[in-house]
Amino acid sequence: MLQVSLISPDKKVWTGAAQSVTVPTETGYIQILNNHVPLVSVLRAGEVTVKGEDGETHLFAVSQGVLEVREGNQVVVLANTAEPAYEIDAQRAETARARAQEAMAGKISSETEFAAVMGAIEKEMARVKVAIKHKQHR
Repeated sequence: MLQVSLISPDKKVWTGAAQSVTVPTETGYIQILNNHVPLVSVLRAGEVTVKGEDGETHLFAVSQGVLEVREGNQVVVLANTAEPAYEIDAQRAETARARAQEAMAGKISSETEFAAVMGAIEKEMARVKVAIKHKQHR
């Protein structure tokens, strides 16, 4: 079994034993199973799926961060933001996504500002996707 920790700056969002964890990285989604080779990767905004020890699936929306797979089946996901699907208000997430896209249509004066707006759009799109997926599977 994997020992998974999903951590944001505010709190430990989820910890426990898991059969697998699927995370969004810069090169696409990857799935971590038992005895995975050690790995460090950049995390993208998207959906983290944890298949718990009991087979139950846990969905989370995350923003940028870092994934670390350590020897001994330890998996640590450090994300700037992370929230369980059941806590996401899909309507609020959609409203925030729309606001971010409106900001993108406005005047952006620097690469830093552009990156911040793009990051906000990616984060809110991930939240909307996870909330909708959770709602469909209830």
